[in-house]
This record gives sequence, C-alpha cells and structure tokens, in this order.
Amino acid sequence: TQQQQQQQGAGAGPLTPQERAVVVRACPKDVASSLQAATEALNSTAVKDVERVLEESCNTLGLRLKKLDKKAEKAAVGAARGRLLEALEGEADPAAALALAVPALFVKATGRMIILPGKSMSGVLAKLQGQMPAEVLGGVEAYHAKVVEYLKAHSSGSSEVAAALGEELAAGLPALKAAAGLGGAP
Repeated sequence: TQQQQQQQGAGAGPLTPQERAVVVRACPKDVASSLQAATEALNSTAVKDVERVLEESCNTLGLRLKKLDKKAEKAAVGAARGRLLEALEGEADPAAALALAVPALFVKATGRMIILPGKSMSGVLAKLQGQMPAEVLGGVEAYHAKVVEYLKAHSSGSSEVAAALGEELAAGLPALKAAAGLGGAP
C-alpha cells in the first residue's frame, strides 16, 4: 500500500507540505515554531526571505549557517561540468550521452549546474534559447528529437526503425559532444 511505501521510504523525493507539517509536529516544541517558519519560507519567491528564515531557524537549533562563497560555488560548478564532460567523452549510448550533454550545455551557457530527468530535457533546451548559438542549439534539439524517436521505436519493438535511428544517432554523437564542449567545441 502507499502508506507502507512511505514508511519504507519508497518513492523518496521532496517532502510534500503535508509531510513537512507532520515532521514539524513531531519535533520538540522549542524548535517546532522555527522549523515551521522555515518550511513555510520554502514557498516564498524571494531568496532573501528564505535566507533570513533559514538563518533564524539554524540559530534556534544551535547551528551555524555558512554564507555562500561565490568562488567556491563557481569552482564546484566547474568541477561538476568537468566530470560531466569526462563521462560524456567515453559515452557511446545516444540517450546517455544526451543526458550528460544537456546539463553540460546548461552549465556552459548559464554558469549554473542542473540535474534533470529525461522528460525535462526539452524544457531545459528551450531555456537555452538565445543563450547559445542557434545552430548549435538547433542541432542538440534535433538530436534530442531523434533520441526520443529511437527510444519509442526501441520500446515498441520496431527493430529496423530503431537500428536506422541508432546509426543516425551514432553518426551525430561527435557533433553533440563538440556542442557540449569536447574537442573543438563550437
């Protein structure tokens, strides 16, 4: 049942507002009000509000909230991009390569790291509109469309169609890797 799965942690992900409320109610009274304010701040659209409430909550709990270090953040994002590119370099599977290339492209264009499920790739690619050369983005979007086609053909048992698309995708893999920043990146 769903209740058993929740108790076992199955389907783990972000807590719903109702689950957060249950956690806060289970906390000692002296910290519950501060934690309640922190959970409510998660719904805020102002980063400063979240920072202020989070800092107050940490003080109540006796924790020290470390200020953001832009240099360390930039270095961490660069290191993460490096790991993505390293993994991408040896990747031969088109879908897996795309899953590595899109976050690498996002970092390259925005300077921010992103982790995304496959279903979110088209949305992320749309966000990159105007942040990178149109021909590069167009090539990645076309590659993405072919990967989706390939996966549909593969799962439906259309082996001939999947094989033909697989060959096209394999031929386009070097261009995808280059777009992401490997070997002669555009």
